[in-house]
Amino acid sequence: MIALATLAIASPAFARVQAPLITQAAHITGNGRVVANGNLFVDGVVRGRGARITVTSYAANTTVSINGVTHHVARRHSVQIPSSGRLFVVKSTNARIDLRGSLIDVTVAGTGHARTRGSGTITAFNSASRRWDQNDIEFDGGVGADSGSQQSDNGASTTGHPKASSN
Repeated sequence: MIALATLAIASPAFARVQAPLITQAAHITGNGRVVANGNLFVDGVVRGRGARITVTSYAANTTVSINGVTHHVARRHSVQIPSSGRLFVVKSTNARIDLRGSLIDVTVAGTGHARTRGSGTITAFNSASRRWDQNDIEFDGGVGADSGSQQSDNGASTTGHPKASSN
């Protein structure tokens, strides 16, 4: 009986399942897919073959800015944006943001949930960098969609990348 439990723990399928990472903000880089839901502020760049951003709005206040041009997304509507490496910002109190590309470099902050598939790193507001292949990230608080871009003293920036440590 103990040998069977040891085999299950050593199984590669078990090793891929990880506990949710709970944070206020996270910088995510890599390739594959990131799907975020909730009251979120998401910004960055998605590049590479087949790169695209799909935003589905469940609130009347969802905005998508691409290279500084802002578009409002109507409630219960979806927009698909071929990203081709353009800087984007999505703010909403209730939206689903689906990012796909071979070069993903984004920051997510607010309250909600994100799931990653592919490969890369996650640098969370309250922890060290970690690899992702399939990860769940719970966002609990932090900078929400209606407060705009801000930078915290704990090292997370909601306008791009974590700020350098002064240590």
